[in-house]
Amino acid sequence: MKKINLSLLLLIAVVLSSCVSMKKMIYLQGSEDLVNMPQRIADTYAIRLKPNDIVYVTVTGYNEELMKPFKNSQMLGTTTSSGQQGAGFLIDPQGYVTIPYVGKILASGKTTSQLSEDIRKRLIAEDYMKEPNVTVRMADYKISVMGEVKNPGQKTITGERVTILEALSMAGDLPETARRDSILVVREDRGLRSAYYIDLTKSADIFNSPAYYLQQNDVVYVKPNNTARVKGSSTFSTLAAAGSVIGIVSSIIALIAVFTK
Repeated sequence: MKKINLSLLLLIAVVLSSCVSMKKMIYLQGSEDLVNMPQRIADTYAIRLKPNDIVYVTVTGYNEELMKPFKNSQMLGTTTSSGQQGAGFLIDPQGYVTIPYVGKILASGKTTSQLSEDIRKRLIAEDYMKEPNVTVRMADYKISVMGEVKNPGQKTITGERVTILEALSMAGDLPETARRDSILVVREDRGLRSAYYIDLTKSADIFNSPAYYLQQNDVVYVKPNNTARVKGSSTFSTLAAAGSVIGIVSSIIALIAVFTK
């Protein structure tokens, strides 16, 4: 019986060590301050275009003949995630995009609104159109979510803004086995690779992070916590199986003791 009791105690110790405290599970701790003191949102989330991005350019005006190059949905054979098609233009490795009637124009580092305005001004300056309406949209805004999430994989963003919280929500949220205090975001921009860590349990850490708003092609990685390590180990499986057997044996011995008195 002493052996059995010792094994049971060992199993209980392993199980308890794998438990995650409630404090480590709660998101946005400290956000109570926002209830009484709303914070102004800085306009820093606008996506900046990068080399190898694909943009859709839509131009409308009075001259239908001049509009044709901007209505060719087969230019790059691309379709938006919402099913809408348009003229897709690839930004070259040097950061320029070639637009009909406009020629080469710098796109890298600009927002879609800034590029729209630059194209509009060029069309007017070249005397192609007097009052063109120009719209530029991202055609390939994607991020990747990996690691300890319920639905990992590449996620397509339909708008031009996504936060780390929205991305994790798209991935099905985090299971109990995920670390919430050390979310890694890897970003490549203009030849530089950067990494950021975000603690989801602290609201200040989340909202003040440069990676709160994700950029195109960002990679989000969620680490496993101790629960995942313990539950995934062969020791835990062995002890769990042994615990089940011990429990059955203990019940049988207890019943025999009762009926033999």
